[in-house]
Amino acid sequence: MTLRPPSAREGRLPSQSDLAVVQLALGPKLLLLFFLPLNQTSSPQPITQNAVSDWNT
Repeated sequence: MTLRPPSAREGRLPSQSDLAVVQLALGPKLLLLFFLPLNQTSSPQPITQNAVSDWNT
């Protein structure tokens, strides 16, 4: 993920509030992108604890 260079108007690093806004805006979309392919797999069974632990390792 590339960060665009700050414009002359901004000229500063993003603050915590800016990052929070970005996370609020992108969070649901990222969750949808992550969970939709899982829901469309052939197996209808829910995600098991093993799958979660595999992601954490």
